[in-house]
Amino acid sequence: MSSYSTLHPPGSPSDWKIEARIQRWNWKSTPEERFCRNSQTLHSSSSKELIPNVVHFVLLAEEGQQAELDYARFLAIKAAIIRMDAREIKLHTYGLNNANQWWPKLKNHVTLVTLNRNKIYAPYNHPISHLDLPGPSPIRHDPPGHPPP
Repeated sequence: MSSYSTLHPPGSPSDWKIEARIQRWNWKSTPEERFCRNSQTLHSSSSKELIPNVVHFVLLAEEGQQAELDYARFLAIKAAIIRMDAREIKLHTYGLNNANQWWPKLKNHVTLVTLNRNKIYAPYNHPISHLDLPGPSPIRHDPPGHPPP
């Protein structure tokens, strides 16, 4: 049993408050959402910049190792292909293990972008030595000719 359900058993006043908020929510699309969904507006001369339908994945590995495309990452990329109908999918990596069982299924749908391991920095310009990134991270890849500050 989760800590939430322990503290708030089903049918408690907390559940009623959550349900009331869900029922009061304005489920109508905003003008921005309608704009994004309307494919005919893609060719309009609107002053708003459209967000490109390009998905980026970053797959790194420890020093001296090849990057492994595991099943979870395979599913994430497959979802971008099938569900998002992305115009382009880029996989930023170095030393990808091409013999991996999942790569052949994706290679015709993904653009590989080779990273230079020596030009990837963590915050404060420290080279990356630990790759367990639980969420959004301020990692950056400096383009050629643009060294880190």
